[in-house]
Amino acid sequence: MTENPAAAEIWAAIQASNRKWADDDDPEAACDLYHDEVVLAGPSGEPAHHGRPAMVRSYIEFCGNAETISFRETEHEIDVFGDTAVATYGFEVSYELGGRHDEIGRELLVFKREGERWRAVWRMPVSQRE
Repeated sequence: MTENPAAAEIWAAIQASNRKWADDDDPEAACDLYHDEVVLAGPSGEPAHHGRPAMVRSYIEFCGNAETISFRETEHEIDVFGDTAVATYGFEVSYELGGRHDEIGRELLVFKREGERWRAVWRMPVSQRE
């Protein structure tokens, strides 16, 4: 089955963003994926942060305090509905932050197309420690 070109573009943008914080230690560049008014929801769906500046701060705080050992995306699914898309994927991450942490989880993102570019407007990561 051929993937929708918009879905492929969104998946590539998600992966590029993840490489920027996990491999390149560039949290500000990683946040280029997000809309100016993005909402970061907590694990049960409650809003935790509003706006891109808050998202940037959360990435900077994590990258400044933790040493990422490994990060990888697992299976993904992206559904596109006109100028809106919903993306979900699994992840595995290991990092040092007061000891080693190994987590698996899922991330859910809602995207909005602005011109030729897709931006995440809502994000909810849910992880479980192994």
